[in-house]
Amino acid sequence: MKYGLDETIVNCITEYCGKLYIGTDDGLRIINADGTLDRDSDLVTMLNGKSIRDFCVDSKNNLWICSYRIYGVIKVNSKGKYKFYNKSGALLTSNAVNCIIELKDGSMAIGTESGISILKDEQVTVSYGRFSGMENADIISLYQAEDGTLYAGSNGSGLYTIDMESNLKKISMSEGLNSNVVSSIVGGSNGIWIGTDNGLYYQEGVIRQISAVDPSNSVANLILDQAGDLWIFGSRGIQKYYEGDLLSSADPKCEIYTKK
Repeated sequence: MKYGLDETIVNCITEYCGKLYIGTDDGLRIINADGTLDRDSDLVTMLNGKSIRDFCVDSKNNLWICSYRIYGVIKVNSKGKYKFYNKSGALLTSNAVNCIIELKDGSMAIGTESGISILKDEQVTVSYGRFSGMENADIISLYQAEDGTLYAGSNGSGLYTIDMESNLKKISMSEGLNSNVVSSIVGGSNGIWIGTDNGLYYQEGVIRQISAVDPSNSVANLILDQAGDLWIFGSRGIQKYYEGDLLSSADPKCEIYTKK
């Protein structure tokens, strides 16, 4: 295999300090700038056999690594030093971490199989879970809107919002979201894109399903690039739409990338 990588399930990829970090279901892979595989990193050795679910590079140039079980979240600085934040040491809701984002105030929102923890100044300041009213607290996607509202997608009970006063609210099916699995949330030009196991939705005031995207397409991830193209990664392969066309046309142009 190219770069010496083995065949495995890849969950996330990011560039950090000139290296490519790859999170897989059985560990961390790091590709150096010269294309060689880093086999000597303490992180690679430590995380061998552990599922890596997400990465985030924050505004202070720290890399956050979400691991599933044991270690929780690992923060790595540009010098390679790292620190763990887990259930026992930092009071995360769980060591099984699915996703992480940096919030506007510099704190980190961490989604786990048991809820959300907000980490600020090296400690958890507030958490949300079943004890807060979540029906299913397995959080698999996070997004913060311009007004500060935190959106949290769950693996079984749909979409939750948390406002600046820490009020938790579930967005119900009657509000237009006909799915209980929300896998990806990204900001659009004027609203929010929501990827689910039942196709694609868009919220701009109200929520509506995007009929141009087949509802049977189980969306795993969404990326809106600087050119205005929305990339949909799902069970139908990779689809690329121009955001404006997707919102205004019943039959928008789509580029599709699938396995031959």
